[in-house]
Amino acid sequence: MTTINPFILRNYLGAEYFCNRQKELKSLTEKFDNQRFTTLISQRRMGKTGLIYRFFDHIQDHNPDVKCLYIDLLDTQNIDDFIKKLTEEIALKVYSSSNKILKNFKNIFHSINPLITFDSNNGIPQVEFGFKNATERQNSLNDLLQFLRNYENPILIVFDEFQQIANYPDLNMEAVLRTHIQNIQNINFIFSGSDKHLLTEMFLSSKRPFFQSTDTMYLNPIPVDEYTKFIIEKMALGKKTISQAALDYIFEFTKVHTFYVQNMCNRLFISNSKNIDLKDAKEIGQIILDENENSYYGYRRLIPEIQWKLLEGIAKEQGAEKIFSSYFIQTYKLNTQGSTQKALQGLIDKEMIYEDDKKYYVQDVFLSRWLEKRRF
Repeated sequence: MTTINPFILRNYLGAEYFCNRQKELKSLTEKFDNQRFTTLISQRRMGKTGLIYRFFDHIQDHNPDVKCLYIDLLDTQNIDDFIKKLTEEIALKVYSSSNKILKNFKNIFHSINPLITFDSNNGIPQVEFGFKNATERQNSLNDLLQFLRNYENPILIVFDEFQQIANYPDLNMEAVLRTHIQNIQNINFIFSGSDKHLLTEMFLSSKRPFFQSTDTMYLNPIPVDEYTKFIIEKMALGKKTISQAALDYIFEFTKVHTFYVQNMCNRLFISNSKNIDLKDAKEIGQIILDENENSYYGYRRLIPEIQWKLLEGIAKEQGAEKIFSSYFIQTYKLNTQGSTQKALQGLIDKEMIYEDDKKYYVQDVFLSRWLEKRRF
């Protein structure tokens, strides 16, 4: 029997392949048990979605009656998309058969009849709405939330990339949702996302509807000692050992960022080396950069030259703080403070960089490492 590669890069496959996060699980459980909502914020690819699904498992292990709904809002553009996503997740998680879905959905919506079909390959429900006006949209959202409010079982709903609703053109979605959920008793909510600035504004600004309505949790890197134990244990499944020097290099090279640690270990697990050492870890790191080089040059062709120069500067500084100083502008040939400001905003809008503790970093760790090696 072939051993599955234990260093998962995508879908959550169970607690066996999940590293630590006991502190976070304990905190989420305490909030859930005491009916407090949570705002979960992390950098992209830090393991936020994996933590959410691990928490689902944990909750249902202790209370199988809880219905856990995960709605990813990243690709939604308006309230129509929001209603569609929420409806499909209710259909998938609350009802176990197509007959039950068709029968019960007739009783949920009072102002419109959605078209419900089922994927021929996997049976997953797909819903289409033909809204004629804003009133039908609002009524359908009301119907959905009223259904959830009256549902007999406790429900946990996670809205991932929740900051996306701030961009909806239809109406003030924050105000609409806040009005609906503030008095719901049987549903617990987690609002998660990767845009720290916008989510902080949404939940901590007194001018916004969700002001102080949740506990805020920031997802930090997994502690190195815990990650070390996990990697050694999982490498042993493939009858491999890994040296401390190799581990130290992996953590330094990836900045202990979950996806990038997993990526390197995933490759080392299937390498020919049975006793992984520093040389192996460095070779894998270089292979990754070489494989992605064409894509990185593609970024350069797609963004203005000054944004590229600023991106290089941030990478080489490994966290740039005084971007508008004369030293930084002259060193990285950025012309003026004004042009640097525009370039900075452009990179933020493209989500190529992020700000943390008054420093700016390149979002993609491997891209950052590649840029560090480049010469002017």
